[in-house]
Amino acid sequence: MAKENKKDQGDFQGGVYAKDGEKASLGDVAVVQSILRDSASDILLHGESAITEASRLADVFLGKDVDDFILVPGWNMPEGIDYVIGRWFGVGHTPEETMVSFFSEFYLELNTLANYAASPGVTSDLWKDQVDALVEQYALYLVGVGPQTQSTA
Repeated sequence: MAKENKKDQGDFQGGVYAKDGEKASLGDVAVVQSILRDSASDILLHGESAITEASRLADVFLGKDVDDFILVPGWNMPEGIDYVIGRWFGVGHTPEETMVSFFSEFYLELNTLANYAASPGVTSDLWKDQVDALVEQYALYLVGVGPQTQSTA
């Protein structure tokens, strides 16, 4: 059974989202990483639908469901983030479709790592860094750091 959405529970600002009831910025990489980790947990550990979760995050990053967040002007809006993500990755026709496709790709890559982690003989030291790198990579995309500018080290 899927757990209730954190936002519905009033716990959406957990982790490093915000301090003392202040809104957190969607331009802060640490905040975006927490959002991605919470979303991944909802899918992998709590049985949320990847499409439902991708749609929810699309609404957040397109500025449609942001009661808990500070938007980046000109970025967290249709024809902002989705336009750039769409050009980088060649996905989507509408802002919503672009962002849902983007998050779906994140969940697909994460699921591949989860399957690897569940393989016999695979210890956390073999996959944990890969998960951390994936979350960081997608968080950087979401704050506007493109694939051509991310370090390959």
